[in-house]
Amino acid sequence: MINDAIGNTARSDPSKNKEPANASTSTSSSANPSARTSIGRRAVLGGVGAVAFMGISGCETMFLSEEAQATSTPIRWNEEVRFADGRVIVVRQGRGTSRLYNGNRVVLRATLASLRFVIPEIQSTPIEWSDRFMPLILNVYEGELYVGGSPFLGRHFEEFGRPRSGWVVQRYDPSTQAWVRIPASKTPEPIRKTNLLIDLPPPESFKLVTLEIKASVAYNGNSGIDLEIKQLDPNRRTTYGSGYRDQALTD
Repeated sequence: MINDAIGNTARSDPSKNKEPANASTSTSSSANPSARTSIGRRAVLGGVGAVAFMGISGCETMFLSEEAQATSTPIRWNEEVRFADGRVIVVRQGRGTSRLYNGNRVVLRATLASLRFVIPEIQSTPIEWSDRFMPLILNVYEGELYVGGSPFLGRHFEEFGRPRSGWVVQRYDPSTQAWVRIPASKTPEPIRKTNLLIDLPPPESFKLVTLEIKASVAYNGNSGIDLEIKQLDPNRRTTYGSGYRDQALTD
């Protein structure tokens, strides 16, 4: 299963070769939810993000080879998502994966995410989003649409400017049909809780990830998931940035 291949990888650590601080730094079987969650949480974002970068110790360093960019068949699933106003929509999620070398073997890692959904009052046609971070929040507040999450890999963390909170947040502009990045601190407080799946893609047998499935201990209901990934806190310094000086972080 591709889930297992992805799940056996831990995040990269850019502090190995990028501006170290002066101070020292402090899959999946549906029949076995606890085993699946243990595997899945280590690779929630395929690298930098989610529980994978939120404090899991003993992580391997990810070295990217030149040929590591070959992307496999995308993984897709449908998921129920509850908005802050109480309504529930169905979102089509997708993940693109790449073969990466982790210093020991070549593994599959998620490197691209996509969302597709309909919100009639914002746009009559389906809205699409795709980027190099794991979407954890999709919500509407006072007529504005937001998506937020964490970068997949160390190089993506760098590309997004090393966000201090570990989160990347974007707001949708219907007039241009473009997603515009905003500071994490500008995310409205009522929509800072994660409402998308915190784990690997579900088994292929799942036609729809319902709210009940998502809330189960095999997924978002797992008490072992760090609060840092369950809720955006722009004032919290991400554990992933522990290898950087404060002035090297942004947002």
